[in-house]
Order: sequence, then structure tokens, then C-alpha cells
Amino acid sequence: MFRYSETTEKSTSVPERPVRRIRGQFLARAHLSRRQRAKIAADLVEGTAVIAPPTIRQAAMVAGVPVVEVTKARRNGNGKSRRSSSKAAETLAQHIARSSLAERIEAARTVGVDVVWDSMISPVIATERTAG
Repeated sequence: MFRYSETTEKSTSVPERPVRRIRGQFLARAHLSRRQRAKIAADLVEGTAVIAPPTIRQAAMVAGVPVVEVTKARRNGNGKSRRSSSKAAETLAQHIARSSLAERIEAARTVGVDVVWDSMISPVIATERTAG
């Protein structure tokens, strides 16, 4: 069996570089070029980037198991997801409010700026104009 070893000592010869966090959803949905995907893969191998959290499919692929097994493992005995009920009850407005600027920009790029404008901003402007 393969043993996992954890190193605790730091190498003094290599300066510590910040680790970039890449969301699994971004990787799954972004239309990246082959070169961009290769750069992300190289960063992952070098340890200068991590995928957190990965999608179920990405986690299944890395672990070498079917997606359905990952889904079953994420559920508790009553068939419901292990996610906390308070997080599941969070509204989109609450989620956006606690998101960072970088996360909002990534979301707009992933969903599409035109979709955000047409479905969120334009209706608010229209109702404010008619109310005002």
C-alpha cells in the first residue's frame, strides 16, 4: 500500500511563493485555451496553485472512482447531503454580499457579463426609473 508521508521541515534554499487558489467550477466552465490550461496544470504540479474546492467530477477523476460513488459518499444515512442547513438556506444576495471582489469578477466572467447585466442590473434600473 502507498504510504503518505508529510514533511514538516521547510527548505531554506527555495523562497516560499504564494499559492493561488483556483475553484473547480472555474476550471470546469471557463473557456481556457490549451496554453492557459497547460499553465494551470504546471502550477498545480509545482504547488504554486491548488484546486479548492474541486467539482465532484474532478475529485472522482483524481481519486479514480466513479462520480456516483463520490456522490454517495457525500451523503449521510438519510440520503440527504452533508451540507449544513444554514449554508443551504443562504440566499444569492447573502452569498454575493460575503463574496470578495475577485470572486464576484470570476462569477461575472463565468456566468457572462451580459447575463448578469440583463438579469440583475437592468431590471433594477428599470424599476427605479418607473418608481422615480
